[in-house]
Amino acid sequence: MIQIWKTEKVIQETSDTKTIVFNPGSESFTYKAGQFINLSAKINGLTQSRSYSLSSSPGETFPAVTVKRIEGGLVSNYIHEYADTITEWTIEGPQGLFHIDAESSAQYVFIAGGSGITPIYSMVNDVLQNSAAEIFLIYTSKNIESKIFLSNLQQLEHQYKERLRIQYVLTSGQAQNTLGTSYLPERLNRLMLKKLLKTHLGEKINESQFFVCGPPGLISLSEEVFSTLQIDPIKIHKEYFQPPVVEAPTIKIPESILEVLLHVREQTTLLSIRPGTSILDSALEDKIEMSYSCKSGTCGKCVGKLLAGKVHMHHNYALNEDQLNQGYILLCQSIPLNESVEIEVG
Repeated sequence: MIQIWKTEKVIQETSDTKTIVFNPGSESFTYKAGQFINLSAKINGLTQSRSYSLSSSPGETFPAVTVKRIEGGLVSNYIHEYADTITEWTIEGPQGLFHIDAESSAQYVFIAGGSGITPIYSMVNDVLQNSAAEIFLIYTSKNIESKIFLSNLQQLEHQYKERLRIQYVLTSGQAQNTLGTSYLPERLNRLMLKKLLKTHLGEKINESQFFVCGPPGLISLSEEVFSTLQIDPIKIHKEYFQPPVVEAPTIKIPESILEVLLHVREQTTLLSIRPGTSILDSALEDKIEMSYSCKSGTCGKCVGKLLAGKVHMHHNYALNEDQLNQGYILLCQSIPLNESVEIEVG
């Protein structure tokens, strides 16, 4: 759903990070902690759209996103330059499969790197406010000055000291010890992460739900440690802000045009898909209104359910094992491999 929101306020979190607090007015907006919205702006005469995680939690009056300025980033730089003067925003959402049900577990583990703290901050607040669950948060960043929401997290840790434990990691090696808070002045590695998890969780490690958001290296590191600890993959949830650089496996692509039966809400279309063309791109070429954002397999916005046939997904950084077993696929990454493919969206 596309809505027009007004600016409630703008908060300078760090030197390169701002939070935009929106006022939806009379518009109804319901979301889950961890989800994102698409924010559109007209820049140099062209409409540009980017996905930003909601850093507010569902119980708050005004939804908010937190945007880090990215070098060379068209939209993030525009927001940082003009956020204080923009009065209206075009919003679409909420979207995303990286979200939480606050009452689904008694123990949560969150691992955040850099601006990956934004959806996790929303989740932490949601769990603390709507359950009795315990939380262990590991938050890595380059230095103390770049830690987004630091003062708010310290307040939460004091307010919920029986339920919330935070381990800060400074990858630059900067030594810091403030208000009794613990900082590790070195880059997170496999041995360190494994020791932190085993020390802080003990026997609760197998009862925990794990959420990881940050750079590809942090997610890969976490997955390796989870594997050595024999964590059930269904309990692992991850979100990439940027896809890792990996080489897609080589497969034999059909050499002829294949037909795919696509159900989008109440519309059914028979697509003719050229060899190697994704199902999403083919649908867009046929002027079918589709939900999508990153087109790199990270956001999960273009998810569909495979009802019949066989497809190949080049990359998948959004769906977990349970969702894959249920037949869900990412349309931006999927190509048909036979003539019997049938997909349902929405």
